[in-house]
Amino acid sequence: MTKVKKGFMVFIAVVLSICSFSMTAYADDNTGIMPLYDYTSVASSGLAINNSKATASVYCSGYSGTTKKITAKTCIQRKLGLIWIKMDIGTSDDYWHDTANNYYLITSHSKTLTSHGTYRAKTEYTVTASNGDTEEITVTSQEVDF
Repeated sequence: MTKVKKGFMVFIAVVLSICSFSMTAYADDNTGIMPLYDYTSVASSGLAINNSKATASVYCSGYSGTTKKITAKTCIQRKLGLIWIKMDIGTSDDYWHDTANNYYLITSHSKTLTSHGTYRAKTEYTVTASNGDTEEITVTSQEVDF
């Protein structure tokens, strides 16, 4: 092999080594790591299944004196291949709607499941501050097999 070919091969090897370098970061689902919001301190969605009864838990807390209203829209989803399908929960839009006219919202809703699969709860919050500003937060629960 000529000197130019050897030099070119070494160059390509170095470039490929640099390009293939990657760094992976992990966050444990149970640590409560979440983005920082202006009017919300905690926003969560949980799902528990016991004897075919799925219970979605909703919890959102803002700041006393800063947060004046929290609305939540919660659904249960079932995994179908690579996508999540909203389940029929018996409401017109298949969401439970909740409102708290203060700085925290805690509630839960239940639905009996009729088929086995992987499920999760999804909650979309709208948090309103005393000055009228809003922020929207969407959270999903852990996946639960039934």
